[in-house]
Amino acid sequence: MNGNRPKGGMGCVGRGCVAMAFVGAFLFGVLIWGYLKISTKIVAHASDKPAEIPAETGTRADYETLLKRVDDFRDASTKTLTLTAGDINLLLAYSPDWKLPQGRLHAGIENDQIIMTGVLPAGDQYLNGEARFTVSKENNVLHTAFVSVKLKDADINPVNARKIATICAAFLANENMPVLGPVVARAKTLGVKDGVITFTAD
Repeated sequence: MNGNRPKGGMGCVGRGCVAMAFVGAFLFGVLIWGYLKISTKIVAHASDKPAEIPAETGTRADYETLLKRVDDFRDASTKTLTLTAGDINLLLAYSPDWKLPQGRLHAGIENDQIIMTGVLPAGDQYLNGEARFTVSKENNVLHTAFVSVKLKDADINPVNARKIATICAAFLANENMPVLGPVVARAKTLGVKDGVITFTAD
């Protein structure tokens, strides 16, 4: 079914943490990557144990069905694509292009906010955190905004959060982002409402 589907980009080895980017913005790994670029106070945010990440209950068959919907939108077979938090978690669990964040990230959606919780190993410690953000696209223009970014239950400085938003927006604008890059690029509009992400194209 997907044997001819081209690989997206060069993966995390070739593009840093591009493979961890998520539609609309920012898998937790990208957030942490950006944070590490602007802050050296890592010890204050590290924990001795990793946070528990919910295990994905969907099957590989569910993933293949989802991937078909994603491919149909990417290839212009359909004009609308909807994704739930469960769909994002399926991609995280099974996509070969997203191996790095597998088992370390979990997506949620509350109303119009996307929530990513995750764990990033830092030596013999762990960075556990949560990011809440909004994302939209109107007339091919992508808009992102962070509601909050927390590490070890402490909010990151709003100025730093805005810097992270800039970094993440650059990743999202790249069509080579694995799996969802072409979807974001094709969509004329993107919106999050009532727990669902909706992409539309002409």
